[in-house]
Amino acid sequence: MTTQHTPAPWTVSDNAIYGSSGLIKPLIAYLDDRFADEEAANNARLIAAAPELMACLVELSNYVFDEYTASHPLCERAAEARELIKRVKGEAK
Repeated sequence: MTTQHTPAPWTVSDNAIYGSSGLIKPLIAYLDDRFADEEAANNARLIAAAPELMACLVELSNYVFDEYTASHPLCERAAEARELIKRVKGEAK
């Protein structure tokens, strides 16, 4: 899958999320100190996992459409996944 974002993995360090590509780690996001609580830490981990979650979602939705007929219940969820993927990529209607 080609990406238009900083490649995975992303890591969380203190109040920031960094990419891991290159010698200088690019800053992905900074969490304001006002939000340095458990919820903010959970959000940071979720954001850091986003590229890997996206790759898994693409792979799983492709697998479902390759392996099952359109009438299978999983295809409805896979179609929803594909719409979400389009939204993330900025391709949504």
